[in-house]
Amino acid sequence: MSNGLPVNQIINERINMVCRKWSKAEIKALRKTWPNGSPGDIIAALWQADSDSGPRGWDAIKKQAQRLGLRKTKKYMRSLGRKK
Repeated sequence: MSNGLPVNQIINERINMVCRKWSKAEIKALRKTWPNGSPGDIIAALWQADSDSGPRGWDAIKKQAQRLGLRKTKKYMRSLGRKK
């Protein structure tokens, strides 16, 4: 490893990482933009909702949308060329 840490220590540090909690403003923005928003639109809305915390990764955003039970609209999916 280039940073000189043993593999076990790196794994333990990653396991013990604390995830940043989602603010009410971020959840509200995600609920509003998820159904019809492109990834860029969603990220921008979340950034505006809680700009003090910095951006969230797309994987974290998708996971939170799934936890909230959010779905893309059929119209949005068709715009991407998908039938579902």
